[in-house]
Parts: sequence; structure tokens; C-alpha cells
Amino acid sequence: MLIRSLFLFAVIGWIGCSQPQEPVNHDDSAWGTRLEEAVAKAKGSGKHVFVDFTGSDWCPPCKILHNNYLAKPEFKAFAEENLELVMLDFPQRKPMPEHQREYNKGLAQKYEIEGYPTVVILDGEGKEVYREAGTPDADDVANYVAHLKKVLNR
Repeated sequence: MLIRSLFLFAVIGWIGCSQPQEPVNHDDSAWGTRLEEAVAKAKGSGKHVFVDFTGSDWCPPCKILHNNYLAKPEFKAFAEENLELVMLDFPQRKPMPEHQREYNKGLAQKYEIEGYPTVVILDGEGKEVYREAGTPDADDVANYVAHLKKVLNR
């Protein structure tokens, strides 16, 4: 099931890409890689935790999500006020420490991730409050942020 879902997400993303997508920028210091730290920060700040399960260097829908939504100033401004950001990456070519690979794999199993990208939003207690798989239905970043505000009652 997981392999079929991953293949389907990759094919749909490849078909949906009318132009090549730039690689996902992982140098953004706003994105953490440790879920427990983000949940602890969210609990203290009243924010939610936005967890992005992504295949940054091979997954076309992941690149669309990042480049067309998550890397935009409108999303970054919303996130700064409302979200702790966590990126759990599953690259094929990009080097990654083995302990991080195993950590990410364990969380993908825990949250039953069946394809990439998948966004899971948690509250400050670590309880899942929202999930979406694939690229957003919103046609632009402003509508995506409006959707998140509605979902999170912000």
C-alpha cells in the first residue's frame, strides 16, 4: 500500500508539473527536525506544530508544496506567529545522518504516512488536529494560509 501510494503521488506530481521545480531549500533555519522539541515549544507558546513529511530531492509534489507555498513570505509570516515548523525528510540522493533517517522513518510509521508530501498539524499536547496529503487544494499561498487559519481557528 505504501509503495503504491508513493508511486501514485510521484506520478501525479510529475504529470502536474508544467515546469521544472527548483530543489527544496533546507537551509531555512525556521524548520526543525525534532518533533519533541517543537511540541514542547508549541505547548509553551500556544502555537501548533506543522510537520512536513517530504521527499525533498525526488518528489515533485513536495517541491511544489515547498516552492509555491511554504517558502513564500505569506506562509512564513503566518508560521512565525502560529506554528512550530518541523521537516521530516526522506531524500534519495541528499546525504543525511543515519540516526535522522531512522528517526524520520519511525515518525512516518507512527503517523501512518502513506505518501509524500503529507502535512500533519499537532496541538501543543502533540495531538493531531489536521492532516493533508499531496499538494494543497488552494490555488495560491494566500488561500492556503486562509485555509490553515480556518482549520486552526486563528
